[in-house]
Amino acid sequence: MWPTGDASFNVAIRTALIDEQRGTIEFGIGSGVVWDSDVDTEYEECLLKCSVLGARPEDFDLVETTRWTPEQGFLLLERHLDRLNDSAEYFGFRCSRAEVASALAAAVEGCSEAQRVRLSL
Repeated sequence: MWPTGDASFNVAIRTALIDEQRGTIEFGIGSGVVWDSDVDTEYEECLLKCSVLGARPEDFDLVETTRWTPEQGFLLLERHLDRLNDSAEYFGFRCSRAEVASALAAAVEGCSEAQRVRLSL
């Protein structure tokens, strides 16, 4: 509510309720029906909103970016590796800490200036 008397409200029109104990998800959708809404158009909008449930997830990569300097090596390397490993485990990616460390070392081999290193799984 604004001092002018105007108001702004949000209504959740897509919600997911996850029950981990039962292994179920309840997904609710809706639309903003107003005085001049068309029932067929609103129904089509609802179908569009729930279409994500049947869509195949797009392939994606896990990306980690860090700084490397000849003097200090990789900045906060252990934190980066922990985060990458946690994400890989969560999303089902294969991630070998030894292979990642080897790839990072190879990426900066022979470098004499600071580098921004981007790793993609």
